Amino acid sequence: MGDKVVIIPTAVTGYSFAQTNGSFTALESNVDTVTYTGKQTPITIKYQDYFGQTIAPSKIMNLTYGSAAQDLTTNVPIISGYTFTAVSATETKNQSATSVSASLDTNGNVIVKDANGKQISEVILYYKTNATVSINANGSKYYDGLSV
Repeated sequence: MGDKVVIIPTAVTGYSFAQTNGSFTALESNVDTVTYTGKQTPITIKYQDYFGQTIAPSKIMNLTYGSAAQDLTTNVPIISGYTFTAVSATETKNQSATSVSASLDTNGNVIVKDANGKQISEVILYYKTNATVSINANGSKYYDGLSV
């Protein structure tokens, strides 16, 4: 008791730490708490139609190393004039966005991988264009130029 104590936390790859009291005089009431937090890396989420046209502003999302993979096809924004294309047996355009996760590369840097295990820095979520077709009184169809 009464001696100076210096506490140096162990570095853990993929995590950063915060320390409450790294150096203090040893008394029974002194406590040092070290909290480890997974490092984060940003990923850009883009919103496009099937023709590759941007239909809404991109969004930046931070993924944290050590957290569960994210399914970016759930809770997608509603974009007027478009319908999000959910993944199904016949529709796979957004498949790579169903499991996006943060992992470490060989140098210990946090990277992002898609559902196919490919390293990525952005995800594109595809939406189908809503079409408007109406029938006139004379029975002819009217097409407004949007994809069907």
